[in-house]
Amino acid sequence: MTRNNNIFFNIIVPTKNRRETLEHTLKCIESQNYQNYQLIILDNNSTDGTENFIQNLSNKNIVYENSNKNLPMNENWERGLKFCTKGYVSVIGDDDGFFPNSFDKLNIFLKENKTEIVSWHSNTYYWPNTESYKKNDIELYFSESNKKFIKHSSHETLKKILEMNILYLEAPMIYNSVVDINLINRIKFKKKRDIFFSNGIPDVYSGMAFLLNSKCFYKVNFPVGLSGVSKSSGGALISKKDKSIDDIIANNKSLNITTVPPIPSYYLSILEPFNKLCEEFANASNYNVNFYRLKMRVMLEIKNETKQNYEFYVKELNLFLNKFKKKYSFYKRILIFCNLFMITFYPITNRIVIKLDKNTKNIYDASLEAQSKYEFFNKNKIAKLKMIDKKLLISNCFRKLGIYNIGLTAFRGLKIFT
Repeated sequence: MTRNNNIFFNIIVPTKNRRETLEHTLKCIESQNYQNYQLIILDNNSTDGTENFIQNLSNKNIVYENSNKNLPMNENWERGLKFCTKGYVSVIGDDDGFFPNSFDKLNIFLKENKTEIVSWHSNTYYWPNTESYKKNDIELYFSESNKKFIKHSSHETLKKILEMNILYLEAPMIYNSVVDINLINRIKFKKKRDIFFSNGIPDVYSGMAFLLNSKCFYKVNFPVGLSGVSKSSGGALISKKDKSIDDIIANNKSLNITTVPPIPSYYLSILEPFNKLCEEFANASNYNVNFYRLKMRVMLEIKNETKQNYEFYVKELNLFLNKFKKKYSFYKRILIFCNLFMITFYPITNRIVIKLDKNTKNIYDASLEAQSKYEFFNKNKIAKLKMIDKKLLISNCFRKLGIYNIGLTAFRGLKIFT
């Protein structure tokens, strides 16, 4: 698509030994009806023929760099920013993808709405090779609002994430957003060091850093990205079954996670990048972590562990939280406790699960199918209502009333205080 003054997009794709899925990720990008972008492939010392594969491609928009040594995830991501001198930046995994014509839609949106951050729903595709029972499923998310986009307060979003009212996925991470390179550079300048990704969990870190250093962001109500879950996805260790304690310890070590205990918990893991932000920015310490609700959330995440693992994780969690809450004054602890019973409203998102047939074997084909289904459900409201996840629909009723977290507190109260 050719238009004057088109937005320039920098799409960073970190990869390591995933030539098999990377091919289809690149196809999602190269098939866009848009040319004003560069595709930055950061090869983290692959040994599976990735370099030869990239060199044989004819796409002139590709920038390829091989590290020639093994790098931590955040260091690998960081080297991609040196190629970003203008426009907007996004990072996608080498098993992720984009919906058809996403770049053109974002281009139109950004021309109409001047903003430094545009985020989107985290639609998910489960590759056939994943260990999940959801293999070859697509989870498609719809905002209940009919608006084209929703404008969010950055302060309120970060506050709700740390209060454990909403998941970290609601943050405008560079993994589910396009972000103005000028904002990234301003954050680096504030830190007085030429590094943006200064934490071992770079996607979560980016989202919290953007929230801490911006007033607002926009979340569009049309599909843009498609997150892939495959056998080697970065978050697979947390989600897969039958994991060992040694696996979790090794995972924390590989990501340089040192400030939280080795427990398979998404909610607990966000404290690692948040602790780093507290070192870097004075205003980060103004936000309170609701350690009561954190315990409840983590206990729910580990409830299906083996008895031995469960007891180990609970012991580690209690030791950590007993030490963690001492950082707060008595007055702040009272405020955090009272927060458990506050009415909380936030935008409602519904989910549709699409079962793909066996002929769909990669994220590019899945993106085409997901786009087709999205367009169908947008036109056929009755069909859409029939397909919406009913369990989520019920819990959304309580979210609308603002009492979802109050109900959860009442139901899980014993777990919080034991």
